[in-house]
Amino acid sequence: MLLLVVASGAVFVLSLTPTDFASEHPTQWKAVSYSGLMIVAAVLSRSRLVALAVVVMQAVVALVVALTLTESADTAWIVMVGCALSIHLTVGWLGFDSLLQRLGERASADHEVEVAAQAERAATLASEHIRAQGREVGLQRARRLLVALSQGRLDPHDPKVQGWCGEAEAQLRELIRIDPSLVRMGPWLMRGLARAHRRGVRLLVRSGTVEPDNAELADTLGGLLLQTVESVAPGEQLTVSLHPAGEEVAFTLVAPHPRLIAGDRPLEQLSPDQVQVRVETFAGQDLLRALV
Repeated sequence: MLLLVVASGAVFVLSLTPTDFASEHPTQWKAVSYSGLMIVAAVLSRSRLVALAVVVMQAVVALVVALTLTESADTAWIVMVGCALSIHLTVGWLGFDSLLQRLGERASADHEVEVAAQAERAATLASEHIRAQGREVGLQRARRLLVALSQGRLDPHDPKVQGWCGEAEAQLRELIRIDPSLVRMGPWLMRGLARAHRRGVRLLVRSGTVEPDNAELADTLGGLLLQTVESVAPGEQLTVSLHPAGEEVAFTLVAPHPRLIAGDRPLEQLSPDQVQVRVETFAGQDLLRALV
C-alpha cells in the first residue's frame, strides 16, 4: 500500500518531465498534475490512506523543489502550484464522493422504509378483507336463524334451535375478540373459525395485540392451527391463544388427546433458533406451547 502511495507522488513528478516541468508550456501541468492523488482517491476511497498519500506527495514535491530551486525558481513554483492543485482537487473529490455515498445510503434507507410501509399496508388490507369476509359469514348464519324465527319456520323453544343460536352467538363473539391489529395472525384465526364452524368444532380464540413479527412464522402457526382444526373431531373443543411471554410471543393450542401429538406438525420443520415447541398432556388434554 505504501508503495502505491509513493508511486502516486512519483507519477505526479514524472508526468511533468515531458514538458520540462511545464517550463516551456506552463498550462500543460493542469492536465497531469493531479493524476497521482486522484488515482489513490479513486482506488482506495479511505481518508487515512489518502492523507498518507498527500504527506508522501508533499515530501516528494519538496525534494524536487529543493533539487530544482537552485537552477530555476520558476520550475520550483510550477511544481508547488501543481501539487497544491492536486491536493485541493483530491480533497474536493473525496468530499463529493462522501456526499454521494451519504445520499445513496439515505435513498436506500428511504426506499426500504417505503417498501416496508407498502408491505404493511398490503397486509393490513388483506387482513381487513379476510376479517370482513369472516364477519359476513358469521352474520349470514345469525341472519338466517333470525329470519327463520321471525317467519315462524323455527321454534325458539326447540332445544336444537336454541343450540344453533348459541353456536352462532359463540362464533360472533369469537370473531369480535380478534384484535384488528393482528395483521399477520388475524386472517389465520378467522380462517380457523370458519373451518371449525364447517366441521362442527368449537374453536375458542384467546388473543391480545401481540403476534410474530416474522410473516413466515405467522403462516406456519396459522397452518398448524388449521391442521389441528381438521384433526379435532366434530363436537370437540379446541382453544388457541396468543399472548406475550417476556420479549417473545407465546402461541398455545389445547385440544383433546391425542390430537396434537398425532401426525406431522409444521413447527417441527423450523429451526430451534426460530421457535421453541413443547407438547404436554394433562387430564386427557394436549397442550402445545410455542415461543416465537
